[in-house]
Amino acid sequence: MKILAWLFCLVLVLEVPLDIWRKAPEVERDRLRTLATIEHCQKEAKKGASKWRIFEVIKNGMWQLHIEEIKTEV
Repeated sequence: MKILAWLFCLVLVLEVPLDIWRKAPEVERDRLRTLATIEHCQKEAKKGASKWRIFEVIKNGMWQLHIEEIKTEV
């Protein structure tokens, strides 16, 4: 799972095969969600982002964690 968190730094969507995701204990899944979200949001915060939309979907047999910046007007 640590490798998946590292790979997340390279893409905007964390994607894991659904059969592997279901086999992982809930504690590990929650840890990975949290770690990926924190790392991505910290990186984007340095660029000026302050709000994100975070959601999960299952598509084509893959579990996907999406983190999208919400554009705020100043």
